[in-house]
Amino acid sequence: MYKTSVTVITHDIDFVNKMLSEDQYFFTDIEKEGILLHDAGNTPLAERKPLSPAEAKAIVQNYFDQWLSPAKGFLKGAGFYLQEKEYKFSAFESHQATERIYNAIILVHSGYKPKTHNLDKLKHYSKRFSQDRRI
Repeated sequence: MYKTSVTVITHDIDFVNKMLSEDQYFFTDIEKEGILLHDAGNTPLAERKPLSPAEAKAIVQNYFDQWLSPAKGFLKGAGFYLQEKEYKFSAFESHQATERIYNAIILVHSGYKPKTHNLDKLKHYSKRFSQDRRI
């Protein structure tokens, strides 16, 4: 009857608490607005500590550097394989570059990286950060 897509995202409690303690938007938003489905009572959620602007900038800069640098390498590889007429390798390297660029955009703006290699999904997730919503 309804055609609403659902994406299930799971993480272990240590990762969730790390993200909460770093005041990561995605996880703090879930903590504030999410609905708890089960709590075994074994591990409490970490307290959020607001980051200073310098701390927030360092985290975002790390995300950007971590994902953009490999994207440049994959793009360079795609160009090499294209010149060599190795089209399958060029397409693979292009896909890798695009995936990393999408992940950089999503991470920098939301503090979250989806666990998918699907470019359509990554495009959908990153669309909200674009001024041109037609992407």
